[in-house]
Amino acid sequence: MSRHIKFTETDISSILNGIKEQLEKKQNGLGTFVYNYTTKSEKEKVPVRIIFTPYAYYKMCNYVLNFTSEIAWQGIAEKVSEKVYKISDVFVYPQRVTAATVVTDDDKMAPWEESLDDDTYNGRFFHGHSHVNMGVSPSSTDMDMRKDILSRLGETGFYIFMIMNKNNDMSFEVYDYEDNKIYDTADCVVEVESFEKNPAEVKKDADAMIYKVALATPATTAYYTTNTAAKAGTNAYQESMFPEKKAKGRSTKKKGLKESTVNEYYHRLPGWYMNDLDEYENYMYGNY
Repeated sequence: MSRHIKFTETDISSILNGIKEQLEKKQNGLGTFVYNYTTKSEKEKVPVRIIFTPYAYYKMCNYVLNFTSEIAWQGIAEKVSEKVYKISDVFVYPQRVTAATVVTDDDKMAPWEESLDDDTYNGRFFHGHSHVNMGVSPSSTDMDMRKDILSRLGETGFYIFMIMNKNNDMSFEVYDYEDNKIYDTADCVVEVESFEKNPAEVKKDADAMIYKVALATPATTAYYTTNTAAKAGTNAYQESMFPEKKAKGRSTKKKGLKESTVNEYYHRLPGWYMNDLDEYENYMYGNY
């Protein structure tokens, strides 16, 4: 849902009218008068398009999928037209990370920025980072980082913030000072240049083919084993998750194994494996 960066004349008029109404309803002039105003949000009728080049999207996915820690990246972005932004490249900058945090390495950042060419240095209007396996809502730390970046940007141009996780969930905030709008995830459509379908559509198609099945709990079967206690005349009771079967007279000559040994190993194989006796025989006698 989009909202204004700066108060418009309509916002200011609404605030003043609200204050006037509350003052008129106030019983007396004693004490402190407090007025709260919540910026109105509205759904954009025309969605904001965020377009990635295939190379930029590929690199970004690799960052997220190949690291168990958080990882952050910057990107070259341009405003192509009204509500259309294109991200042509992304790259990781010097940072210190943990499983749930990422902090810029200030000591290494300045030399790294000096190594960038002018177009790259001046074209960085995109910042993304991974939340690994967590949700993609920005934390208070994330919001503080965004305020810091925007304060250095000045009240001009635009800046795109993104969070992504390993499930390919994404969240966005686009600050566009020209439009005087902050666009959030609900307003944005993500596209990959030259792809017939956007990532959300690809994921939706895959979800339609996947059915989650609850795994059945294997039945437990009690059986007796021979051990020291049994030899002493006491039956030892043991629980097993695998059903009890016998070797059905399979030959033991190939390895010279004793029938009791075959039964012992056979008895411990999972039920799904014991259903295929040929596979079992190959397993037992090394016929691979």
